[in-house]
Amino acid sequence: ICPQVGDLVLSYKKAGYGGPDPTLLTGVLYKVDYHMGRKDTCTLMVGTDFHDVKFNTLIVLQKKSCL
Repeated sequence: ICPQVGDLVLSYKKAGYGGPDPTLLTGVLYKVDYHMGRKDTCTLMVGTDFHDVKFNTLIVLQKKSCL
């Protein structure tokens, strides 16, 4: 499932071997930025804060409802 704006997503970024714990962020996909025609980075809305993460770290938890 490809993440789209408005979806509830989890960003999971694993650190290298022997590095710190993995980084987890859960929030709503707010914006997608493209680089050379490909999805590169995106902005997650986590509560009232915004965080920039790599698009390839996203896992869809719940799709936006189409009401």
